[in-house]
Amino acid sequence: MNSHNGDRKYLVTGASGYVGGRLVRALIDEKEDVRILVRDKQKIMGQPWATQVDICEGSAENFGDLQRALEGIHTAFYLLHSINLGPNFDEIEREMACNFAKAAEQAGVSQIIYLGGIANDVNISKHLASRAMTGSSLATTSVAVLELRAGIIIGSGSASFEMLRHLTHRLPIMTTPKWVMNKTHPIAIRDVLYYLKGAAHLDTPVNKVFDIGGPEVLSYADMMQKFAKLSGLKKRWIIRVPVLTPGLSSLWIGLVTPVPTALARPLVGSLISEVVADPAKSIDGLIPKPAEGLIDVETAISLALSKITTHNVETRWSDATMPTAPWQKAQGDPDWAGEMVFVIVAKRSLMFRPRMCGDRLNALVALTVGLVQISCGGPVEF
Repeated sequence: MNSHNGDRKYLVTGASGYVGGRLVRALIDEKEDVRILVRDKQKIMGQPWATQVDICEGSAENFGDLQRALEGIHTAFYLLHSINLGPNFDEIEREMACNFAKAAEQAGVSQIIYLGGIANDVNISKHLASRAMTGSSLATTSVAVLELRAGIIIGSGSASFEMLRHLTHRLPIMTTPKWVMNKTHPIAIRDVLYYLKGAAHLDTPVNKVFDIGGPEVLSYADMMQKFAKLSGLKKRWIIRVPVLTPGLSSLWIGLVTPVPTALARPLVGSLISEVVADPAKSIDGLIPKPAEGLIDVETAISLALSKITTHNVETRWSDATMPTAPWQKAQGDPDWAGEMVFVIVAKRSLMFRPRMCGDRLNALVALTVGLVQISCGGPVEF
């Protein structure tokens, strides 16, 4: 594996997005020759690397634009998704991936590197199934496809990270579906970039699927408790109830976090799956772990929170979509900016029949807490 390939030109799609923007900077720091494909170049002109890359303005849904973008490219990074484009996002993603693969083959591209999602659980969501299908669609031509599958990426600005962070910070009591105890295998953004760069520097093309994950496997509930601990907050009360469907959960997330319901719905739907890397798909034989080791969950969260505290969030999930409205708070804004913060304490007196006990009583209390919590949008005291 070579640390620098001066004769290679790289294409990064999704360069205005969360991972893509950081990957471009990492490649530029290594003096690589980089071209990016973006719909609107104005979205990246504020980046410090904007004048150091070859900008191809166009759409990944236009075959002619893909041909222009892929001309003279050795390695192409496919970092595109369409999960916020409505219920048929999987069909859009499949067609985009097939067209990208055909254009890459015509342009003589040697390697496609695709960042997808871990999909080993038989109970797979539509979102994760679409991620896997995108990888298969990219691999329909003679161009080698190295697919890296990751779980939740921990980093300031990641959609999944911001969703969990805001839920933890804003709701000391949470009524959650049973999948909050499902296992996940998070990985720090720095380690994701390490593997993407390592894949770019391989001596020969590779056509294989690999799972990448950090050093820990834990539940979503455990992760939220780590968020609370590292943020100096009290332990969160997480109450599991059977009535919160992914649809209701996404509406709830749209109310209490900056992540819109349209994006939250497929993300929440993915939580029904156990997202854990398969040792049989390990990449260690091809790209060894960093000399200092992979970053653990608490360190990754601390690094991300420090970036937010110092307003130094390099890229965000929202950068590739619409800008934050003036009245909305962006992820990197200070506490006093962009929104009004209320703390509402709601007290309710509940009357129970003496014969109501056990599970029935617990379910009613949990449901009442959840409804008051949603209506008030703040801490609830009983």
